Amino acid sequence: MWRSPKVLLVVLGVLCLVSCGDSDDPVSPPGGGEQELTPTIALAQAAAVPLAPVAITGLPVDRDDLYGLVTVITGKSAKAVGDTVTHQVFIEHREDGTYHLTVPFHPTTPKAGGTVEFRVTNGSNINSTVTTLEIAALPAADGAFAVLVGSLQTLLDGWLPIHRTSREELRNTPTSEFSDNWYPLYFAQDVIDNPDNPNSLRAIVDGTAPHAAGDDFDLDLLDRVIGLVGMQELLDDNVAHLDSMIAWADTLEDGNMKSLAANQPQGALTISTARQLDYFMTVANASRRGTEGHPGEILQATGLGIGALGVVTLGAPVVGALGASLWAYQTMEEAKSKLLPSTFEQGATSCEFAQVSFKEDEPGPAQWSNFRIAGQSEGMSIDKLALSAIMQFVGLRGSFGKWAEGIPEIAGAVGKFALGEGGNALINAASGAVTIPPRVWPSVDASHPNDYDSSINAGSAVSINQRNYRPEQAGQSTLQVATKSGHYGYQATLVHQVVTVDAIKVTVTPGAKNVEPGDKVEFSAEVESALDDTLEWTTTGGTLDVNSNTTATLNTPPEAWKTPIIVKARATTTDGARGKPGAPERAGRGTVTSRKGEIVIDPLFECVKPGKTLTYSAVIINFPPEDQEVSWSAERGTFIGNVYTAPGTPGTDVITARSVVDPDVEGNAFVQVSQCVCWFSASMFGEVTNLYTGEFAIMDGNAAITVLTLAVTDDTTYPALGGQIIPGLEEGAIGQFPIVMNYSPNISTLYIGMDDEDPEMVSPVLNLLVNSGGKVEGFITGEVHRLDDNGIAGTVSLDIHFRGETGFISGGNACEER
Repeated sequence: MWRSPKVLLVVLGVLCLVSCGDSDDPVSPPGGGEQELTPTIALAQAAAVPLAPVAITGLPVDRDDLYGLVTVITGKSAKAVGDTVTHQVFIEHREDGTYHLTVPFHPTTPKAGGTVEFRVTNGSNINSTVTTLEIAALPAADGAFAVLVGSLQTLLDGWLPIHRTSREELRNTPTSEFSDNWYPLYFAQDVIDNPDNPNSLRAIVDGTAPHAAGDDFDLDLLDRVIGLVGMQELLDDNVAHLDSMIAWADTLEDGNMKSLAANQPQGALTISTARQLDYFMTVANASRRGTEGHPGEILQATGLGIGALGVVTLGAPVVGALGASLWAYQTMEEAKSKLLPSTFEQGATSCEFAQVSFKEDEPGPAQWSNFRIAGQSEGMSIDKLALSAIMQFVGLRGSFGKWAEGIPEIAGAVGKFALGEGGNALINAASGAVTIPPRVWPSVDASHPNDYDSSINAGSAVSINQRNYRPEQAGQSTLQVATKSGHYGYQATLVHQVVTVDAIKVTVTPGAKNVEPGDKVEFSAEVESALDDTLEWTTTGGTLDVNSNTTATLNTPPEAWKTPIIVKARATTTDGARGKPGAPERAGRGTVTSRKGEIVIDPLFECVKPGKTLTYSAVIINFPPEDQEVSWSAERGTFIGNVYTAPGTPGTDVITARSVVDPDVEGNAFVQVSQCVCWFSASMFGEVTNLYTGEFAIMDGNAAITVLTLAVTDDTTYPALGGQIIPGLEEGAIGQFPIVMNYSPNISTLYIGMDDEDPEMVSPVLNLLVNSGGKVEGFITGEVHRLDDNGIAGTVSLDIHFRGETGFISGGNACEER
């Protein structure tokens, strides 16, 4: 795998190669009792350029102790280890199990290349066969090093103002007055070009560095190596990116960001606006990405150029100049990515929402404000040993042997190179490293439209337009305010806020009443969650006197009636979500039944299989026993006496019982012909998908729960409505009772319904007309809500007429299959 090299590892790798990479007898005697292995190896390429990875086959699997040995062919065979000098080279064991040789520079003629012999060993029991490799010549690249140094300086000059300093200020400011973020820039400038440092890269280009003036310094070789590793390409990309970043900054409303940073008072970088934070986070993350992908491969190749027989073949001054260039580049990139804010501080994002709940007819809008974010830098440390070794490397003269003799001195030479008094003081003050801690830029206002994106994360109860949000329908929505997409170095932070639109609820009292013909019934209504509580009163029978907005009197007909009279109080407000197309009706209902002239059929709602029979009975309320006789008829089936025979095809049938004494008095029952358990009629409408309208069956689960289910053949997959009375219902109680209801299309985990412990939630109403002798009958009105992970996602209105046998009372089967 390609990995971006770390400076300290590069330097220590050089030191190791210098001290141990050259040996007259590099293979140690076998030990440890392991089996002797002589694998036959092969290279995927017989010829390659230096630093190219070449696959090696034939090696034992899963060995991390292997390295290569390279021997120059000088005219006599080098297959046997004799007086020849053999060099160690790096073998990469990749995560996929393969092995790769990083082709070294030719040990004796790096510019011209040539043939070498190659084998693999672990210095003990594994010694492979020998193969040959043709190492290619290095292409000419006149002036590459001078261009590289110029590009390094250009890159640094572009970033100095962003860190609010300049070359002159770094040189002339006492180190005690340094801002933290100046340290790495000071070191990088000293390596690139400092008149007080005779061994700087610029001095090498000019030929004034002590070793650059010597005969052993090969500037042409350095140019060729620079051209090979592609570091100039990396710098060109970064300089171009720097120019585009500064051009982008110049277009910002806050003015020229580069000039702003340079003209602020000396000290730590100040960030007061989201646009500034956006700019600096983009800069920091761009620098971080500058060491990934292809740029990372270039850096890796440059590091390997130092380590893979670099000192042996290229000479200490050439490798030193290359290593110093790499160190200066990496230090600048680290300074940009680690000292500028690059991420958002966790838990520091906040926003103020003026309103988190609306009444259903509240028009809005409300606003959010004060969206605040905080940027955070990573912090940085500069290892002084690595810096010292690099500078000593650049400053060395003479042969490789002289350099090698100085290793012990280099390893401990802190401050003995030409950094100047200020630089020496900085690194000597640190215990192993110059450490710059992470920093936070807190509470930056990001409320300008250019700084944020606002949206609805979930739910449809509320709409949002930038800072304004308004109710659209009853339910819940989750609002999201986030930093602008694609900005802030592609980092993001956000806040969520749940906003509720409470549905208007109208409750009519009494919910159900059974009276004598001609009686008066007093009704009252209560309106909740409405700014405008105006009601419209209507009745399906008799006459209605509206006494006030919340009270009315029903004058029942003088004669008995068959169909229950429904008195309704409807909320008329059209403001807010109530004015939206398709807004469901918000109304309460009371039911009035007659005590005279009403035929009650048993069963009222039933299900029977095609061709099967069902026995009916009827009672005429308030008729004397001698006048209870009725005649029976059906729209589709047939009767013999009071025994009904279902037709042969499924469907709905209407049963009629008519008084023999008074044919005008009649009653109806309904039968569902299908493969079912029990049946009732239900109509539902609203915004909830997958709810069913039409014919349902009724089953009970326990003493408190009745499950209402669609009549289908397979009773294990039916969709169901489950209702639970709040509180428990005693036998004999009639009237209006709140219930909770759940809905599942396949008895799954998707439910609609209200939490009975939450008084703000809306519950349907059970209008119980009959509750005696283990029989219950009535209808359910109101609405239920569909809930998801983010709250209320829709509503449905209910109008369900039912009959059950003990379903709400004491358990047991509501009715038997017929």
